[in-house]
This record gives sequence, C-alpha cells and structure tokens, in this order.
Amino acid sequence: MLTVGLTGGIACGKSETAKLLSLNGAKIIDLDQVSREVVQPGSEAWLKIISFFGQEVLCGDGSLNRKRLGEIIFADPKKRKKLNEITHETIIKQVQIQKDKFKADPSNRGKVLVIMAPLLIEAGMNNMVDRVIVVYCAEEIQKSRLMKRENINEQEAVRRIRSQMPLEEKMQFANYIIDNSGSLEETKKQVAEIWNSLIMVALDI
Repeated sequence: MLTVGLTGGIACGKSETAKLLSLNGAKIIDLDQVSREVVQPGSEAWLKIISFFGQEVLCGDGSLNRKRLGEIIFADPKKRKKLNEITHETIIKQVQIQKDKFKADPSNRGKVLVIMAPLLIEAGMNNMVDRVIVVYCAEEIQKSRLMKRENINEQEAVRRIRSQMPLEEKMQFANYIIDNSGSLEETKKQVAEIWNSLIMVALDI
C-alpha cells in the first residue's frame, strides 16, 4: 500500500485531481469532509469553536456557518491559528484511523491511498505519507477561480491566497507537481503519468 498526500493552493484544482486519481483506482480521504465531521454540533471541537468565536459562527440549526467562519479567520491570522489548533489534532487522529483501517485490509495490498489536504505541509501531515503531489496553477487563474467559486471580490481572493503557504514553498516538498492552468485534458495527461509511477511504487512496497 502506498500513501500519497495531495495538496496545493486554494482553488488550484485539488478536488479535480482527486477525482481523476479516484477514477484510476485510488482511495481518497478528503480532509474537507473529515473537518466537517469533527465539528458536528455537540462535538468537542464544536464546543471549543463556539467558546472562542461565539454564536455568530452558527447557523440556525446549530451547525457551523463555514462561510462566516472563513471570513473571520482569513481576516485575522491569530484567529486562523486558533481554529487550526482546535481542529487539527482531531482531524489528524481521524485520518490516521482511516489510514490504519485501509492498511489492515489485505485486499488493499498494492493499492494507493490519497490524503487530500489543503494544509498537508503546514499541519506536518506530510510525515504521514510516502509521496506528495502538489497541484498549482497560474495566480491569475487561481484568483479568478476563487472569486467565482466563493462569490468574493478580488481583494478578498488575494487575501485568502496570501494567507496560505506560498506555492513555491509547497513545491519543495513535492515528489510530483501538476500544473492545472490549462485544459482538463492536459491535467488528465499529467495525472495518468503520475498514476503509472505511483502504481509501480505501490507494488514494490
């Protein structure tokens, strides 16, 4: 079994890349999904978030208002750090549980497990994986995609991009790099080449 970390800049195409890897046969652990699960109403992390950020980050049903919380943390690095402190340990524990379960199944021998994590490097989760894929795109494209996806203005998009580790730094941790600036077909070609390499490594482990 080979464990691969998939990361990159915001709105660079991590989810798209993960879908392509999944179609090839990879098992995906999506940290965005895990992060939603660990902050369900009543959970320990949820209680800590409400205690620190207050009722303004809640929806009417008691769930977290992720849009409002995002606005707060992207505007204040100290609050962003606090949220990470509250959630990261729990998220990492859940990912490790899923990874161990996958590894324990004999039928998964020679297969590839992909952990898709925006903050893979920042959270030190690159130590949990055997290989790292970094997805990037040209900054103007990244900014445009982010504005469209989140329905935000250019200033807010730039602020969110700048809040993350620079892509040039992330690339220093990469075994594989995907340029998602072009067409879907171009991305598919890159993913196919990387997948062939990953399978060869997985079969040797």
